[in-house]
Amino acid sequence: MERGNTALSVYRNSIYPAIFSNAGNDSHRDGPLTACVVTGPPGSGKQAIGQRAHALLQTYGLKTVSIAHGDLARHCSDYGLNGRDADQLVEMWRDQAIADAAQRRLGVVVEATLTDDSAARRLLDNLQHQGYQAIGFAVCTPVTSLDTRVSDMQQAERFRASYEQLGWIAECIENHPATTRLVLVDRHGQQYNSNGPTVQAVEPIRQRIQHKEQTASLPPVPRRKSPEHSRHL
Repeated sequence: MERGNTALSVYRNSIYPAIFSNAGNDSHRDGPLTACVVTGPPGSGKQAIGQRAHALLQTYGLKTVSIAHGDLARHCSDYGLNGRDADQLVEMWRDQAIADAAQRRLGVVVEATLTDDSAARRLLDNLQHQGYQAIGFAVCTPVTSLDTRVSDMQQAERFRASYEQLGWIAECIENHPATTRLVLVDRHGQQYNSNGPTVQAVEPIRQRIQHKEQTASLPPVPRRKSPEHSRHL
């Protein structure tokens, strides 16, 4: 109970002000809200894509906030937590922040190194519960950048495994009912074209990135079907 009370206090006193102090409200909006989910292995460039996602949503007149797992994780040091306990606490804070953003009718950009497809499903389930539709971005580091980060075969294998896992995470995001679109991008926001299931495009990521089939800018926010919805997007 004491830890739970402390976690709530950290959220109210530190996390909430950091996320929402400059956000305002967007209470005139109705209909589904819009979220961008940016995921990828550590060091893949999620923060840069997150900034682009904010700009994308703001182009459509949305007020946005950022909910980044990395920022939330820094508060876990208050407990000396790491591993699974820290992940659970970060998810709790993240979900509360999504709920608060929904109450204020704000667009959100969630940056997260999701550990598996279950973690992706929990995030998308919560976004859907709070009334959000989501655009997913799976960030894939170019192979040239990846190779400069590895110093030995063991480290290289860890990076390769993380990208294989990204394939399953991306497929989960793509198939979730809250998701309107999933895009594979590099750290510069350039899109990788894929044929067939997303997982087939991402699993052999080191080879796919060397042979881009198509380059494109970040996608537009999906238009809502009814004219009324379009006015509020």
